[in-house]
Amino acid sequence: MISRNLKIYFRDRTAVLMSLLTVLIIIGLYAIFLGNNMEEMFKQASGKTTGVEELVNTWVIAGILSITPVTVSLAVFSLKVHDEEESIARSFAITPASRWRIVVSYIVSGLVASFVLSLITLFVGEMYIWLTGGAILPLESWLGLISTMLINVICCSSIMFFITSMVKKASAFSSVSTIVGTVIGFIAGIYLPIGSLPDTVQTIMKCFPFTYGASAIREIMTKAPLQQVFAGNSNAMNATKEMIGITIYWGDKTVTTGLSLLILIAFAVVFGVLSVLLMKRQTK
Repeated sequence: MISRNLKIYFRDRTAVLMSLLTVLIIIGLYAIFLGNNMEEMFKQASGKTTGVEELVNTWVIAGILSITPVTVSLAVFSLKVHDEEESIARSFAITPASRWRIVVSYIVSGLVASFVLSLITLFVGEMYIWLTGGAILPLESWLGLISTMLINVICCSSIMFFITSMVKKASAFSSVSTIVGTVIGFIAGIYLPIGSLPDTVQTIMKCFPFTYGASAIREIMTKAPLQQVFAGNSNAMNATKEMIGITIYWGDKTVTTGLSLLILIAFAVVFGVLSVLLMKRQTK
């Protein structure tokens, strides 16, 4: 079942492309004008120009990595909606596979596809940074980054599966996908840095786990570029980290990277349990 789901998804190039549409839009926006705005902001904050382009590129790629599991897992889970609407799921019911095994196959398929495409995005992003004169992420940071990405993938997939489980029609799912793809870039603070938004909007964004996933990934990836750009100016660096969503505050309390990961795990568990309860209700 898992192999079948993954083959269907990856063979449909249109589906793969559409699941990465938000990523492509972000890249396009930064190539056209948002990248220049971010560069100017960093130059004004640091008073330097060296390393600014690398910092912007790294920050953008980190943001892209944080939302890739959202759109990819949602696209994979669309197979569940399609199978149920086309009565394909009924054919599975007469096989030896249990209902729960079938459900788990969808979830694992979403996790695998999301993690694979996230890794590909990471490697492509690192190659782009290197080709544009930047430095490859230090070897000691890779394990922490990949572990953080995996936790983020599990969290995003758990939430997206819960959302998908409530949708029964392909037309409704298309609307849900459009809404998610549109707002996720704002929630993760990619289109606009979180620090540039009103306090009320910032508080709303902090209620979503995607903000913490982006923060944790950015913390690892931008560490070296930030130190290069803001060398000897720790106050400006700390203020900038808060502005661009690397450091998150609740009141006067700092949300550490470890706490961000715990938040992601908590959301994964909660929505995983909710998905189980929902599936039990639907199979009665």
